[in-house]
Amino acid sequence: MTKAVNSVSLVVAAVLGFSACTQSKEIIGNPNRESGETKALEEPKGNKKKKKKVDGDLIVKNVSDNAVSKIISGDGGNGIYLSIAHLAQDGIAAKDLDVYRYGITKALNSISVKPEIVKLDAVDDAGLVLRLDLAEFGLSNNDWNTIKKAPYAEDNIEQIEGATVVKGDWLVYAVTRPETYDVLMRIPPTVTMLEGQLRVDPKKAAYIMVQASEVTFAERILERIPINTAGKPGGYYWRSYDFARADVAQKGQANPEALRTAGIPDLVAGEFFFSLPNGLQGYMLSGFGLQHRYDAQAFVATDANRTQDGLRRCVGGVSHCGYVINGESCITCHTAGVKLAPKVKGVKGATREEFDDFFAKDIARFQTAIDEMGYPEVHEEPVRVTLTAFKEDRGIEDKRAQGGEIEGVTGSLAAGSVLGR
Repeated sequence: MTKAVNSVSLVVAAVLGFSACTQSKEIIGNPNRESGETKALEEPKGNKKKKKKVDGDLIVKNVSDNAVSKIISGDGGNGIYLSIAHLAQDGIAAKDLDVYRYGITKALNSISVKPEIVKLDAVDDAGLVLRLDLAEFGLSNNDWNTIKKAPYAEDNIEQIEGATVVKGDWLVYAVTRPETYDVLMRIPPTVTMLEGQLRVDPKKAAYIMVQASEVTFAERILERIPINTAGKPGGYYWRSYDFARADVAQKGQANPEALRTAGIPDLVAGEFFFSLPNGLQGYMLSGFGLQHRYDAQAFVATDANRTQDGLRRCVGGVSHCGYVINGESCITCHTAGVKLAPKVKGVKGATREEFDDFFAKDIARFQTAIDEMGYPEVHEEPVRVTLTAFKEDRGIEDKRAQGGEIEGVTGSLAAGSVLGR
């Protein structure tokens, strides 16, 4: 991301008349490179919804609440619109806001059950307002109601006549909270249910034993099984077996197939990620009884990027860390999809060369989806950058406490089948 975005104070006025609004901005312009003058953009006319290509060279200057409202009104003023105008500092180039557009696009496609990657249409030339069609992502009105229950919704959703205007950075925050993400993705209460819904065939399993992980304290065993999720070919299901004791890990390495029937106290946690039809990945976390969890137990895994949680015993010896939570932690960690396994101790059910091929194919499937979003010049993880912008702009600490072992099962998980929304 360029210096222009890094220097954004992010303590700016809210747009579109939100209660937090404290100042008015007035114009979006394109500098005349010869004269140095700024030419105001024409406001859209009529109700016909046209696709706009964002002009990255446009310089954003003084965007008023009224100007953004007129952009939406000129587009027809109905449906759901996402705004990032409040993240634009005066004099920033429209292209320097791409990381936020990308973050919104990736977050929404990460909860999609449709076979294609969806790119959001810009309403204005500077790309400050984007259209959201829930159906394009396989989301229903009930799903939208779930999103609106996420924290801080009342401060980030505004009705302007027939339009619902949502701050785009908040939407990224909302859909990556595990309490929202897991409902939207129809994550079931148990691993057994997940595997049944994905039609996982254990007879096709291959195992790789690794000595280290970026997020776990101990050795872990990874299992890969091919699955068919429609959409892009080459679907996959990966599962980790995580332990609290070295002797249990050693038994698992000797006979990984037996881990499928292991339970308390041997098997204490697991991470699951599976192909979405569009090429991205879905995620689940489990606990002692193979039950769904919103987070991973802190004695098993930690997230180095969630320092606000205040943990001091951290994977990798870092001084501050936090809880691994489903949604945010998984999406922002798996930047290339499947992560290559470091320090391999052994394999079973496939050769090491075959595992290298598995990794290469699974990463390529994920990368194809990333490429289809169309932001090749953004090299930072966009969901994390957008989440950071939201928290800093609103002064939100976002500190969490460890969830309980049955909290995830007794929570309000949605009925239905994963990927069957």
